[in-house]
Amino acid sequence: MIPYRVLVVDDSIFMRKIISDLLSGNPRLKVVDTAVNGAEAVEKVKQLKPDVVTMDVEMPVMDGLRALQKIMAEHPTPVVMLSSLTQEGADQYRTRLSAEGTRSGHRPSVDVLFESLLPFKELKRHAVLMTGMGSDGAAGMLALKQAGAVTTIAEAEETCVVYGMPRAAVERGAAIHILPQQHISGKLVQLIET
Repeated sequence: MIPYRVLVVDDSIFMRKIISDLLSGNPRLKVVDTAVNGAEAVEKVKQLKPDVVTMDVEMPVMDGLRALQKIMAEHPTPVVMLSSLTQEGADQYRTRLSAEGTRSGHRPSVDVLFESLLPFKELKRHAVLMTGMGSDGAAGMLALKQAGAVTTIAEAEETCVVYGMPRAAVERGAAIHILPQQHISGKLVQLIET
């Protein structure tokens, strides 16, 4: 089996090394390159055409969210968003978010995140909702399911610290699969490979 080609994007050399090492430990994954910011990631996606990208959120030059928008507009590619926010970075991120409105009392909102994927019907979309209070994410997950997402997964009650957000998704009929936390990644791999 040909391994999935992965581009790792993070401004921290330490995180690029950790993520690359973790991924390289799986024979089904091959790290083809790394990028230090979103602008470099956009260029490398054009050049290398990886199967998947891991993307940090907070980076200089171009942050991960802006890079995600450009990648999806120019060369749609599966992207796994990661965050290694420090306290200082988290404070800056909160300040930036304070200029945006709340959604159902949440900022940032999982519903907004999921709904941002609705226009990309050409992609095989997978959504996972894990432990958390309230119902944020349930409406967005349902909208994704109704728009043809390949799968929607809610974390099962037995492994949730707080069974709020996943429960809301289950009660709305948004979750195709309800899985304990330790089985979610395996299910995603199975679905991606088929």
